[in-house]
Amino acid sequence: MITNKYKKRLNFIKKGVIQKFGKGQSTNWRNRDFEDLSFDINKASKVLISATTLKRIFGKSKTSDKYYPQESTLEAMEKYATITVNEKITILHFFKKTTFLLLIVPILIAGILLLYRLQISSSDKLISAKIELKKIDGANPATAFFHYEIPDTKDSLFVSFGDEYPLKHLLATKQLISHFYRHPGIFNVNVSTRRQVLSDTLKLFIPTTDWQALAHYYHQNYTERYFPVPIELTTGDEGFHPTRKDLANIGMDTTQIIVLRLDNFKKTGINGDTFNLKTRIKNINYWPTIRCYSAYINVIGESGLISFKLTNEGCSQFGEFTLSEKTAQGSYADLTNFSLNIKSWNEIEIKNTNQHVQVNINSAIVFQEEYNNSIGEVLGVSLRFHGSGYIDYFELLDKNNAPIFEQNF
Repeated sequence: MITNKYKKRLNFIKKGVIQKFGKGQSTNWRNRDFEDLSFDINKASKVLISATTLKRIFGKSKTSDKYYPQESTLEAMEKYATITVNEKITILHFFKKTTFLLLIVPILIAGILLLYRLQISSSDKLISAKIELKKIDGANPATAFFHYEIPDTKDSLFVSFGDEYPLKHLLATKQLISHFYRHPGIFNVNVSTRRQVLSDTLKLFIPTTDWQALAHYYHQNYTERYFPVPIELTTGDEGFHPTRKDLANIGMDTTQIIVLRLDNFKKTGINGDTFNLKTRIKNINYWPTIRCYSAYINVIGESGLISFKLTNEGCSQFGEFTLSEKTAQGSYADLTNFSLNIKSWNEIEIKNTNQHVQVNINSAIVFQEEYNNSIGEVLGVSLRFHGSGYIDYFELLDKNNAPIFEQNF
């Protein structure tokens, strides 16, 4: 149960973010504003909070009354809003402009001391709880069962399952808890209070049995379903492509924006800092409500990912890329090289050579950059489209040109 104390903390952080962002009340923010805010927070905190998550936090997307952001999300927002102890000079400067300085200074000092204690408590993550994976039921979807041990404390304790599901309250009288994972991937699971992580982080891996296609709505919360798309029924002369009729036949409302994803996750034992990826893709010619079509190409490692978002011409502001610790978004970077005629076939090649990444589109070099932190073992690849895309073939080769993932559709 979310107490008033936690609600007050969240509201305090949101007010700080709104003031720092300087674009008026969040009820008037548009999609571009949330993407700009996502970039600003990432720049200040090195933590990427998606525009979708920010919409949930600020009430622009419908969520459950029990929805509460993860602690890492709150800490990133706090850092951006400069409401930590390190920003006390900024806060003092603000209050000096008022006629109530003498009254407020003692309260301000007490608040700073409290925030300082909270900051120290948050940074000193004493390991006093345990969580371990007991078993996984199924491949994907999957239900994971966890055993936990928690200390005797008056604080409420929670488990974060590593997806967008809200923190779940842990009962001292129980030691087993399960969670349903709707899609494959890598999920960081831990036990925490609202302010402090108490356990080691458990990396949970949910694989696929082979290539798997799922579709979901662009604007949806964690309670809504993912729709399985039969690959064998949606592959034809132009490769893999679920039509609007195909998606309607599996129960989807095709007047809404639909996100189509194609995944393959497995343990490979191969380091992801050198690979060669090739694919041929395009997006659908028309989809209701969409003007800016996009396609994501992701290589997911145990410790990070390589990701590129391609857009159609004129929509480069919505482009983005991630190279392990490095991220960029089209709102604050020139990503016009990732803006192309995405409704026609495009040959995409991503070469990663010892953490130096080069992207070729239709044989032309459009991007080169290095990153510092290894992404670790390759565990999966994922392609996503807004609307319904086409995939002709896909291959990911290791440093010896041996296939890691490959498929002719």
